[in-house]
Formats: sequence, structure tokens, C-alpha cells
Amino acid sequence: MNNYDAYLVQNPAIGAYLIYHFVKGYYANKQKNVPIHLLFIVLPFMFDEACRQAAISFNKNKGISKLVDKINNGNKTNSIYLINKKAIKLKECTWDSINIAMASSLIDFDFETAEAFVLNDTVKEPRFNETLSKMIKASEKIGFVFADSNLIELCSYLNVRF
Repeated sequence: MNNYDAYLVQNPAIGAYLIYHFVKGYYANKQKNVPIHLLFIVLPFMFDEACRQAAISFNKNKGISKLVDKINNGNKTNSIYLINKKAIKLKECTWDSINIAMASSLIDFDFETAEAFVLNDTVKEPRFNETLSKMIKASEKIGFVFADSNLIELCSYLNVRF
């Protein structure tokens, strides 16, 4: 990992955009708000090379099982099984990213249901480099894919616990 990659991983402002686009993708599929605990999977998923590359090239209509198959295909590090561990390590960055997204009026929460929703779906996007643009699109894709699965399926396929 070079210094630029390390900066991306530790940058909550980038995380805010990834979370915002995840929530947009989730809502685009089911017209439902996102349970808050799913937001803690976004950054570990997007900051893992194998998961990110699979999401970038994945057809979002194929579902979570096919996405996991694509991640595991040829991946010797078993990235999918490290998501929970990475979520724990990145929880502070995720909270910072959520706070930035809320302060920027990108997302908000229904505190009674503990669900996130998009406040403004017509945000003028800043210019990002190609790598970051692909990450943002992939984040929206995984939001779309995750919306098709219930919590039990997501926990099983992604090996996460909430």
C-alpha cells in the first residue's frame, strides 16, 4: 500500500461519500432506509482490494451470493472473511464518516428506527480521480445488492456479526 492508498483508508471525508452512495444505492433498489449497522460494512468492504475490484466489475442485479463468489474466486487472502475484523478496526473512521455525511447534509437518521436515509440525492459531486470515482460507483452498487438481502443472509455471506 502506498502513502496515497493509506490516506484514502484514513480519510473520513472520502468515507462520507462512500457511505452516502451506499445509502443511495440501497434506497434505489428497495425505496427503504438503511439499517445503521450496515453502514459499518461499507468502508471495510470498499477499502479491501479484492472486495472493491469485485464490486467495481460486478453486475448489481446478480445478488449477494454471486458477489461473494466473485470476491472469493482466485482470492488467496479470503477477504470476505476479514470484513468483520476490519469493521471493528474501522469503526471510528466509519463514525467520523457518518458524522461528516450528516454535517454535510448528505444523509440523516430516523432515530426511532435507527435507519439512514439520503437527504439530498442531487449533490454536485466534486471531481475525483478515476480510482475514487470507481470506488464511489462500487459503493452504490453494493448498497443496491445489500438491499436485496435480509440481515441473516448478509451476516452469513459476509461472515459479520452485529
